[in-house]
Order: sequence, then structure tokens, then C-alpha cells
Amino acid sequence: MQFFQYDNVAEPFLASVAERPRATAVVFKGEAITYGQMNERVNRFAHLLRDEAGVRPGDKVAYLLANCPEIPEIYYAVQKIGAVAVPLNFKLIGREVGYLVNAGEASVLLFDARFAPAVAEAAEQFDHPVQLFSLGGDVPFARATEPLLAQCAADEPPLAAGGARLSRIQFTGGSTGLPKGAARSHRADLVELSSVTDSNGMARERGAVVLVQCPLEHHGGHSWFTSAFATGAALIICEAFNAERILHDIEAYGVTHMILLPPTTYQRLLRCPTIDQFDLSSVRIVQSAAGAAPVAMIRAVYERFPRAELNYGWGQSESGTGTSLRITRAMLEEESPLLGSVGRPMPYAEVKIVDETGREVGVGEVGEALIRTEAAMDGYFGQPDLTDAAFTEDGWLRTGDMMCRDAEGYLFIRSRKKDMIKSGGENVFVAEVESVLREHPDIDDCLVFGTSDPVMGEAVAAVVQPRPGAVLTATMVQEHCKQAIASYKKPRYVVFMDDMGRDSAGKVRKSAIVDYFDAHKEQAAPRFHEKVWNDPEIYLIQVPFSGGTPVGYTNVYYLRTADRGLLIDPGTSHEASFQVLHLALEDLGVDMARTDIFLTHFHIDHLGLAAAVAAPETRVYLSAADEALFRARGESVYRGTMKRRLEVEGFDHADIDELMATDAALIPRVKWPVPDTFVNLADGEVLQVGPWELQVVATPGHTPGHTCLYLRGAQVMFFGDHVLMNSSPNIAPFEGRRDTLGDYLASLRKVTPFTLQAACMAHGFVDVRAQAAAMPARIAWLQDHHRQRLGEICAALEARPGMTGTEVAKSIHWNIPYDAWDDIPIIQRWIIVSETAAHLDHLVETGQVRREVHGGLNRYEPVRGD
Repeated sequence: MQFFQYDNVAEPFLASVAERPRATAVVFKGEAITYGQMNERVNRFAHLLRDEAGVRPGDKVAYLLANCPEIPEIYYAVQKIGAVAVPLNFKLIGREVGYLVNAGEASVLLFDARFAPAVAEAAEQFDHPVQLFSLGGDVPFARATEPLLAQCAADEPPLAAGGARLSRIQFTGGSTGLPKGAARSHRADLVELSSVTDSNGMARERGAVVLVQCPLEHHGGHSWFTSAFATGAALIICEAFNAERILHDIEAYGVTHMILLPPTTYQRLLRCPTIDQFDLSSVRIVQSAAGAAPVAMIRAVYERFPRAELNYGWGQSESGTGTSLRITRAMLEEESPLLGSVGRPMPYAEVKIVDETGREVGVGEVGEALIRTEAAMDGYFGQPDLTDAAFTEDGWLRTGDMMCRDAEGYLFIRSRKKDMIKSGGENVFVAEVESVLREHPDIDDCLVFGTSDPVMGEAVAAVVQPRPGAVLTATMVQEHCKQAIASYKKPRYVVFMDDMGRDSAGKVRKSAIVDYFDAHKEQAAPRFHEKVWNDPEIYLIQVPFSGGTPVGYTNVYYLRTADRGLLIDPGTSHEASFQVLHLALEDLGVDMARTDIFLTHFHIDHLGLAAAVAAPETRVYLSAADEALFRARGESVYRGTMKRRLEVEGFDHADIDELMATDAALIPRVKWPVPDTFVNLADGEVLQVGPWELQVVATPGHTPGHTCLYLRGAQVMFFGDHVLMNSSPNIAPFEGRRDTLGDYLASLRKVTPFTLQAACMAHGFVDVRAQAAAMPARIAWLQDHHRQRLGEICAALEARPGMTGTEVAKSIHWNIPYDAWDDIPIIQRWIIVSETAAHLDHLVETGQVRREVHGGLNRYEPVRGD
């Protein structure tokens, strides 16, 4: 499909709008909008920019947004009015944002309110007036976009001329440490669009469904979203990587084309334990780029996506188009040498390989790849010297990549001429990181390069020569870098070397330093665990949640003995959580066939990964009471019970609907594997792990079957959620339990007599010795906290008898940073009302409060003595 017949890059999108106005254009977080609806939004943005912000043709409009529908909406609005789009990486820190806004001469910056601190810092260094517009929330120093959009017209603005005029400035980073903006014209992007849609097959499949996980502000993400809209496809935008959500969307929407970056992201997707539960047969093209595609990954893609082919691409922001290779199953079965190729030039592009004199080299010889195409940039915006250096006199673009060609014209990358690391799909330039490192007063010298990494594909590595006598740690080095550059640029691996051996000319033998790094890499590797106790060995693994929850991670503990191990509360059933736990257990050399699992209670952030990591020989321990709840915890039972209690406590019906939707989104309702059987241990039983005895201590309250585990001899207690140092464990009502708070207070008294040397809790900061010493005071604080809460509720009911549980919750103080009830996130409102209900149950059970039902609602009033 030859899109370069058009003049403005918005025209292919408008053609799809005219042809398919009611067809789905975008799906984001389960919400779909049509081409017609999207174009109305585009037009409102166009009028906002033109009429409210005064943007004129040629003006630069920057946007700082994570993946969302507003990125393409703003992009097409900018193109319609003849302005120039300046997409910015939302991971950048304020100083970097300020530099790019200045370098791109942007007069307008639209940004997500979440990034307000970075924008506030950036604004201090703007060297010209910049209008600021916030999306997704009010920001004091910016104009709120949503109210303005509602007032803007939705009619089609006159389409500005395109052609050779700039459409976009795509910042790429720079080997000098300064980013470079590839200035791209409408014509270049239209030629690129023609080339890319031919390569990935969208041009031949009208009405495709395209899933994009890579950042839309990157050149690759931009290329794919414009391809989707130009061909009338439905675009599924992933806010961030979430394996279960991606797999769900593939099945639910019948995805035909998908791009995840970097290639290691596919490995994370393919390792998701629930992948077999999804129908992935709709996928035709799996696109990979931004790093090598290992044969093992290709093989796994073909096993999981039965009707797909993998399309591998190489290209640059500067070149627009590049090379591609359709990897067939036959090539895989034959172990073809082409599996290591980046393919042949895409349509509308030529590639040649030259030596240092510019002479084209022969087959098999290595040289620098040059590319000639109308899809190439005009040059680096505002940097004429770099532009001149980027092109040969006859118009070939120097790619900086060292390649060779076989007899059939297939290209193979051998090395990079430019000193750049492709880490997690992001470009990191060595000179920038080295410059920041050398600013540290305790660093005398350093060398930065890329190294293989199981998560990032390629990661930033640094060998650092400290100042003599300095005390320097990897964490200190990384924290220093994070103050000056985006976090993804900091060294993931840091190795220290007393003397890097620079000669009198200032040169080092890089190969020798890399060899030294390789010999020490294992010790420098990022750790997902740490030892917190020596005898027996106990390791802490902090397993993250997926986001949207008030607790960031679960503290998982692994007890190692020579005979057998015990894993305590393995964490939540999410792909990101599984990755961390899997890597930690692998790093520790854990044999799950010789390891059992103990679950303190049935909540998903403790039990979720039990079956995902268990071997057939693994015994999984859980109390009988919590097993019964877990077995009954189907969606209808759990949500129905929760909903019924909230309804009778006067929780607003609209809030209940929001809660149900939010709860469903927090933990996608896919069927992670669950243990077939549990071993129930009763209060006082002893669990033998190697030579060590662990006493089961029933502590009902947080759940009816919550259980602690006391390691005799070492005097270590695993508390689960019974006692937490950073918060008061949530106490909520359970059907069949008349007084869960009373249970909890009794359980606090029960653990008080235990002598402790180490206290291992499931959430919060961990210092097992200090927290053991602080345990008596913490238990006393929790008891006093609940006494005060009960007294506060009684006082509220004395002042206003007859309140519902929700009204009581609103009338008492909660230690949270919100001024108004409606500002509190819905999950926390639910927790607050549930906890209030549990306290009211206790007051009813102890005869201090009377509960009566009026109009289907529980109402409470104090019981007054005669």
C-alpha cells in the first residue's frame, strides 16, 4: 500500500475514519472507541492546540505520556494543524525533560499529572515560554486538559500542508551524552508507513487487530500505531507489560499482529504459568526488534502461537525503515543460518556495506551499513554538524552498525560502531553514563558497556575504579546515577577494580576489563533475595505486587536445610511476581522437589504462586479453616459475600459497582494453577524441616485460619500478616465468625509469651532482630490502637445514634492522606468500611452496641446502662 501518495501523515488515518467510522479504533484497559469517536477526540485536541494554545504551523508540541490513547490523538491533532510532534520518554527525569523541551523548541508540553514533579523540575530550566497542559489530574502550575477538551469543537479543522515539512522530532539519545532529535518529514513518515505495512502484512489484511506493548512514544511504537490506523486496524494499547492482561486481550479481541519489546519480553510472556489457558490461534504476526531473537525464544513462540510467523526487523529513528526477515517454521526446523540474520532491506530502501574509505566490501566482509531511503530523516534538529556527519556526500545514512552480507543479500549484524546499549528496548549511550559516573567524587575512573541479562536482554554494566581509600558500594553508584539520568540508564551491574590500567595515552585494554567483569559478574548480578538469618539459613525474597494495591510486595521467606527446604508465603499470582520468585529460587539453587510450602493464610498475595512453583513432591501446608474458605472463594461467593455486607452497611451502590470493577482489574481472573491438595496442620502441631522443629500457632483474626510458625531452638517467628510493623493488619468480617476482632485480640495475647530472636513479617521493611526486640511494644501498640478505635466508634454513636456502618466509618479518623471521602481510592474505602464493620461486630458481641435493621440497612446505637 503506497501511502506516500498522500501529503499529510494524518490522511491515511482520515481515510480509515471515512471508510470505517463505526469500527473499533482503540482498546485500552478494556474500553473501546470507534474511529469516528477517536477522530472527534483528535479534532478537539486540534482545536485546543490551535485555538486555546495558539499553536501555528511549524510550532513544536511535546507530550510526556505513558502508553494511552491520548498519544495517537495528540499526534494526529498536531499533524492536522501543521505543527511538529515532539514525543518524550516518560521515564526521563526532570533535568532531561527540560533539556529536550529546549532542544526541540517546544512551545507546548502536554503531560500526565503523574509526571508533575519531573515537569516542575524541568520548567525551572526552560529557556523560552512553554505552555503546560496536564492530563489525568489537576496540577497547580498547568492547565487541566479535560475541561478544555469538553469545551472545544469536534469539527474537522482545515488540513495543513505536509510533504517536506517536519511532522515529528524523534529524540534518540546521543553517543556524546546529549540526545539527538531525528527531524522527520511527512514524506519520510509516509514512505516509512508504506514500507512497514508491507513488511508486517497489515497492508494485506484489512481489519487486523494489532496489540502494541512497546512505548508508543518510541519510534517502533509510533511506527506500529500509525500502521494500524492507516490500515483500518483495531489497536490494543497495553499500558505496561502484564502477561495475563496481554494473553487475555489476545484471546478476547482476536489479535492478529503483536509487537512486544525488547525480545526478552516475549520470554517473560511465554513463561507465564497460565499461558495454556488462552486461545492464541488468532495471531498471524509476532514482531520482534531492538535486540537479538534467540532461537529458544523463536521455538517457544511457534509452540505457543500455532498459526503465527515471527517477523524480525532492524531499523532506526534516523532511517525510518530498515531490514526485515520473516522467520518460517522450516528455517527453525532446519536450523538455518538465517536465524542469525536481520534480513534484507525493506521496500523503498537500499543497504550497502562499506569499509572506512567508503568502498563497498564483498560478500562475508564486515563493514559499516549505510542505508538510502526516502524514509530517512532530514537530519538532526538544530545540530547541523551532526547531520553532516550522519550522511555521506551522495545521501547515504551512516547507521553506525557493523554488518556483513551473504551471497543472497541477507544481512548480519556483527557489532555496533556506535557505543550504545539496547537495554530493555531503551537506547543507553555509554558516554552519557560514563560522564555521570565520573562526576561522583569517589570514582576515579570507569568503563561502561553492555552485558547479557535474563530480564533486560542487554543491561548496562560498569567497571568502576574507586578513589583510593573510598568506601563505595554498587547501591551508592546506582543512586548517584539516578539523580542525574533516567533510572533505566543506571548500571544494573557494578564491578569494582582497583586499577583499570590506563596507559600514558589515556587508553585502557577494554577486552581485559570486560574479561575481569565477566569473572566477577555473578557477584555483581542484581539480587532478588538476601540472607536474614544464619542458623538455620533463612532468605528473604521480596515478591512484588502488580500495582494498584496498597502494599507493594510480599516478604517471602525460604528456610534452607541440608535435607529439605521450606518456602513461606510464596506471593501473589501475577506474572511479574512469578518472575522475581522464579529468578530468586533459581539463583539460590532451590530444588522444589525437596522443598515444601507453608501458607500462613489463604489471601492471594500469600497463596497465589504456591502451585506455580511447587513440584509434584512438594507438600503445601494451610490451615483447615482457610482451606475451606479458599475452596469456597469462587468469584460469586467471595464477591457476593463482600457485596452483601457492604450493601447492608450503607455503602453507596455506585461505589460498590466501582469496587467490583476495580477488584476484577487488580487481579485478572485467570485460573492460575492452585494446589490440588493441602496438608492441614492444627494449632500446636510440630512441622519437621531437616533437623529443625517448627511449631504451628493458630492466630485467627486477619483470616479465620491465619497461622504463625515458630522455629524452636532459633526462636524465630514467621508472623504472616498477624503482626506488621508498618501498618495495622486489616480485620474484616467473615461469614460464620461473629467477632473477628475479638479473635484477633485473643491471638495477639497468644503470641505475646513467645521468646523471639527474629521476627519475620510478610510486608514492610525487614530487620528481623530489631523487629523481634520491638515486638512486645508493637503488640501493645496494636492492642491500644484497637481499643482507641472502639472508643472512637462508641463516641461517634453516642453523638449520632442510628448510623450505618459506612456513616460510622466516615465519622471517625483514619491515618490516610486524603481530605475528603470521595478522594480516597475505592479499595481503601472498602477496607475502611470492612474494618469498621468488624469493630462494630465486636461491640455488638460484647454488649456495648445494639444493631438493628431498618430499611434493609444495619443501624447502630449505643447500649446505655440504667
